[in-house]
Amino acid sequence: MSARGSVYSWCGCRDPVTGGRLGSRCPQRGKPGHGSWYLSLELPAGLDGHRRRIRRGGFLTRKAAEKALVRLRMPEAAEAVLTTGEWLDRWLAQRTGPRESTIRGYAAHVRLYLRPCLGRILLADLTAQHVQAMFTFIARQHEAEGSPVTAAIRGHRLYAAYHLIALRGLRRGEAAGLRWRDIDLDAATAIIACQLQQYQGCRSRPSASRRAIRQPTPVG
Repeated sequence: MSARGSVYSWCGCRDPVTGGRLGSRCPQRGKPGHGSWYLSLELPAGLDGHRRRIRRGGFLTRKAAEKALVRLRMPEAAEAVLTTGEWLDRWLAQRTGPRESTIRGYAAHVRLYLRPCLGRILLADLTAQHVQAMFTFIARQHEAEGSPVTAAIRGHRLYAAYHLIALRGLRRGEAAGLRWRDIDLDAATAIIACQLQQYQGCRSRPSASRRAIRQPTPVG
């Protein structure tokens, strides 16, 4: 296949004898209202050295497929033909901060959740629906394993901490590093001043940014 890519028509009609799809052998293939058009484009090797090929289909006309192929071949579309997994690899490789432990956490999230659920989707095609489907999959997976991720924590002694992490964006180390003098229960406010980390032993260190967070509704 040419590096410039190609378009072709495909038909879902079946052989009346074998029952198999005719595909490119259908005599009506390519005619208006019969079958659909597809594009195929070979891309430069990814960061892992493996070949990459883009296939898209469902175009009603040859012209529509050719127009989409031209867009994918344009230099400014280089980022658009990255898969989400490839983009995540690049993003991780470019991280130099904020801290080594944070980057390890990012890498774990990519390995365990983001890549398995979203890695094969083209970055340009990624939608909020894909992300929501990932969260649904994670929740169902935990339920199947007997460790649901929602309402089950309400009676847990660390529910307030989990609540803050989930709804106010605290890092785990920041929630663990909260001290009573940093919290004003009457004002429903906490000052993030330090964090607790565990790496070759436990230690407390100043937070990357000192900030105040406010909890608008009671927790517990």
